[in-house]
Amino acid sequence: MKNIQIKTQLKLLLLCLGFILIMPNDSFAWTPFRSHAKKVRYKKEREKRIKRNTVFHLGKYVNEPSGAVYDPNQEVMWSVGDSGDLILGRTNIKSQTTIKVPIKGNIARDREELVMDKQGYLWVLSIGDNKRNRKNVEINQLDPNQYYTDGKLDVIKKIKFTYPYGAIDVEGAFIFENKLYLIQKTFFKKAWIYTIDISPEAATKQVATRFKRLKSNLARLITAACIDQNDEVYVQTYWGTFRLKNWQTSRKIWPKLVKFDPFVLQAETIVCHEDKLIIGRETGRFWWQNK
Repeated sequence: MKNIQIKTQLKLLLLCLGFILIMPNDSFAWTPFRSHAKKVRYKKEREKRIKRNTVFHLGKYVNEPSGAVYDPNQEVMWSVGDSGDLILGRTNIKSQTTIKVPIKGNIARDREELVMDKQGYLWVLSIGDNKRNRKNVEINQLDPNQYYTDGKLDVIKKIKFTYPYGAIDVEGAFIFENKLYLIQKTFFKKAWIYTIDISPEAATKQVATRFKRLKSNLARLITAACIDQNDEVYVQTYWGTFRLKNWQTSRKIWPKLVKFDPFVLQAETIVCHEDKLIIGRETGRFWWQNK
């Protein structure tokens, strides 16, 4: 009985901490200060820190960046916006220049993630569902090589799918082999990971399959995910970055904290770039972070 009480108290403590971390306050979430002057100073220091580490800014090109992926073959980063025009941003990492690439085709709303498979195809994931009322969600396949010949991208395949236990909200995803892994965004419950088939023979209508559950009280409100060249998976939350330790082999997935950082409010994007990560906010600012 005593152990149960201790566990309950710890859960309540973590719950309270979570509310503190995500509580909006003058457009930034977490501050240990109460006086207005200290809050303003804290906010300015945070903005200076982010600006100092900024790689590039996509605000003029992509509206509310919500997903991005690095293409090592071309050494560019592709990005997609949650709303606005149906375009992708193409950013040269070395020159830090970005151009707009239009998409021809019908892609649903709530474009929350952008991933790339081993064959080099891009997938725009229209998987956001804050109200959990969408009958189905969809992913759209694009060939980035078409940009070099036509200056645009066409939707070449569309897959619509549902979840087996009702609609859920998802903002983070990654591809491993011929499967797309979708990580649930939740606060009160531990997040589930679902999979769907994206092989060339994959059906255009599917029901997602449950894979595993994250065993953590902190790795919730997941807004983005990426997988690096060593098949290590990283996820971004409202209060920091986590690595999904032994996600393939372990029966239970225990997210390991990589960096706790209350500066990352509204961080909607994480990109695996060689030996580093690139974190992006919905304002369009992207910066480096060590793994």
